[in-house]
Amino acid sequence: MINPRLGVSSWSVNNSLTRGDFALLGLPRLTADHGLGKVEICHFHFPSTDSGYLAELKAAHVDAGVSFFTYLMDKGDITHPDSAKREEELRSIEEAIDIAAAAGAQRIRVIAGDAEPSTEALAISAAGLLRLAGYGADKGVRVVTENWHRLLDRPADVVEIMERTEGKVGLKFDFGNWPRDRKYDDLPKIARFAECTHAKADFPQPGEIDEVDFRRCLDICKDAGFVGPHILIFASPGDEWDSLDIERDIAAGYV
Repeated sequence: MINPRLGVSSWSVNNSLTRGDFALLGLPRLTADHGLGKVEICHFHFPSTDSGYLAELKAAHVDAGVSFFTYLMDKGDITHPDSAKREEELRSIEEAIDIAAAAGAQRIRVIAGDAEPSTEALAISAAGLLRLAGYGADKGVRVVTENWHRLLDRPADVVEIMERTEGKVGLKFDFGNWPRDRKYDDLPKIARFAECTHAKADFPQPGEIDEVDFRRCLDICKDAGFVGPHILIFASPGDEWDSLDIERDIAAGYV
């Protein structure tokens, strides 16, 4: 049975994709075979962005019965200090939104910025995100950002961006981006804004998950009333799909 509140990122199977074990067009079917209902794809995993290929990718998700949930834009600094460069970055992300829309993605994840946090940088980021959110809305693609990169490395700055964008931009809540020595204190401060996650678990040894940490992060979401999907992230030594199955079986108890 496919669980619509669990999914996988193409980053979690990066090694398999890089080796050519399967093509990106095969990911939706593999996702369904593992009981997961949503797919996220990193921009650098696309072998082509021509219209024919994007139509094929969209059809592959429909045929497999899973959703193309998020196009992960893993580059771009919308807080670049040079205004001309910043405009170039924004236009590049608008082009990525066009790609996401053509491939049937429901969302695009945009990095909030690499600037050192400041009142000015946060205002610039919020303005850029709102511009992109408006562009995305016209294309049927929702913009989300993430507690990631320098600008959003602390909860107060995440909260400010969420409040400045007034619900027009969503938050992808990542379990593993912040250091463990502070994340259990910091993550609850932003969990109320989460509409989807990167449910990232550590595997100190192949096949051996740090279940205590993973459950603690899942509990933070549960305590905040989270009702969105958990997108499973695996980036440790070991078999990718076997490890994702371990994450799936634990996360299934929370959805």
